[in-house]
Amino acid sequence: PETQKVCPCFSVNYTATLENTGKFPDNYTFKFGEFIEQVSLNPGESKDFELSIQAECDAEPGNHTVTATVESDHVSVEGYANLEVKEREECYLVGLETEETEKYVKILEAAVIPIKVKNLGENPDKYKLSVKGPNWVYLSPNEVKLGPKEEKEVYLYVSPPFGTSLGNYKITV
Repeated sequence: PETQKVCPCFSVNYTATLENTGKFPDNYTFKFGEFIEQVSLNPGESKDFELSIQAECDAEPGNHTVTATVESDHVSVEGYANLEVKEREECYLVGLETEETEKYVKILEAAVIPIKVKNLGENPDKYKLSVKGPNWVYLSPNEVKLGPKEEKEVYLYVSPPFGTSLGNYKITV
């Protein structure tokens, strides 16, 4: 295909066919991106190339042109493929959801708050979770691998010890 959409750091595959449509044998140099190969073809003969182009991890979103050239002593032909690099957020996006945004917990008692971690992106990813808050708050598990559109529950454990000051505490996951 002339245009393919791709996420940063991912590869797309191409099949290119080089055919000698002339009346005489010829020696060609085929270039596609970083790929270069020399090939000799008789009239009517062709060769297929299976190619892979990777979008750089720091590639800017938008269209990027990859040039394909075929050259010999007798001919020079140029063609183009277009990589449409997607926004990183479209490829990698995570969501956190909980039904409880406030929880009343007594001192020396425990509470568990389930939190859904959702992979809203198009690619599998591994998420490392951390919690900011008092030292009597714990998150488990703290690492989750999810495929595209998958979700998994993690649990926030809250257990204020004796001597904890009464009041509201902010916890950030």
